[in-house]
Amino acid sequence: MPMPCKRRKISHTYQVESLFDQIAEPYRIYEHPESQFISTFVGKTNLLDGVVKRAGPHATVQVGEAFLTVDGGTLIEDTAVQVSLRPEKLLPASTGEARLSGEVQSRFFLGSQWMYNVRTPAGDLTVITPNDGRKPHEHGARMDLTWAEDAARVLPASHAPNAAAQTAAV
Repeated sequence: MPMPCKRRKISHTYQVESLFDQIAEPYRIYEHPESQFISTFVGKTNLLDGVVKRAGPHATVQVGEAFLTVDGGTLIEDTAVQVSLRPEKLLPASTGEARLSGEVQSRFFLGSQWMYNVRTPAGDLTVITPNDGRKPHEHGARMDLTWAEDAARVLPASHAPNAAAQTAAV
């Protein structure tokens, strides 16, 4: 006779913490986090502290010395926020297409990809690019970066210490 089970596995959703921060399919949680905790729960992300400078459909968030255009949604001017940018969503760009530029501080060869630490006016960013046979960026080289507009996720500001410009991973 089967025993009653208190736990059950649900393969298409995640329960995060005991207070349901966000319930969704894994892909949705990864691509559309609703909090700092969720953004760092699965994978890596760059978390950058900022302030909304202009609200609207294409809002502007000041992060360090940089101004980033993001999906505005319901943002309110002068509100503290965090911008979450996944390392694999940051793409090398030509100078004219760059949203942000920085200097390569370090690089690591991971076989199928390169992982860079890039110092930018918005803070230090982890950037992951595929190893597609092109010459990698050298240490100390300028790296111009771009990303799809919907790749930057704006989250409520965290009150965690040292949250500015951190790369989080689980």
